[in-house]
Amino acid sequence: MKKVIIASLVLASTAFAQASDVTVLSTTVPATRGLTTVDTKFYIDTEMKEAYAKINVDEQVTVYVRDCSGGYGPGPRPGPGYPGPGYPGGAYCRTVPQTQYRNVLTDKVKIEGMTMNGDDVIYQGAEGDVVCGTMGRSRVFRVPTFYLSGKCDLVGTIVRENRMNKLTVKFTTK
Repeated sequence: MKKVIIASLVLASTAFAQASDVTVLSTTVPATRGLTTVDTKFYIDTEMKEAYAKINVDEQVTVYVRDCSGGYGPGPRPGPGYPGPGYPGGAYCRTVPQTQYRNVLTDKVKIEGMTMNGDDVIYQGAEGDVVCGTMGRSRVFRVPTFYLSGKCDLVGTIVRENRMNKLTVKFTTK
């Protein structure tokens, strides 16, 4: 039993030693009123053989707009008609919620140590080389596509610090 515990501890320590976190971007974003989301994607420049992180920060805001639609005026239908443009009282108006999206930040940052070697995209870190994925062509449109292997990830978070929104994007390997 003692040997099994020691063996599992050795395996767990080697698994954690392989993982690394690299901060790609750390900056402040303007104050927002609504729900803020971070979208991070890998971008591979096939000509220069370099890898980038594309970062988009969007804000979702609900605004209320006046909607004056619906109804019909007097016409072939029987009766005086529903309130509409031809009705003496005017159109039927109401206030409705509408969701709008506003782009707060768009950036492209180079990931140091991540390059293309043939069709493989490799990250060369302190713990060793990690194959993050391969470049290929999509089946339908035949455009260059980056297929992730599941060993690399981009994680973007927004944290409120000192009354400022701080954006942090980390590149992690497993």
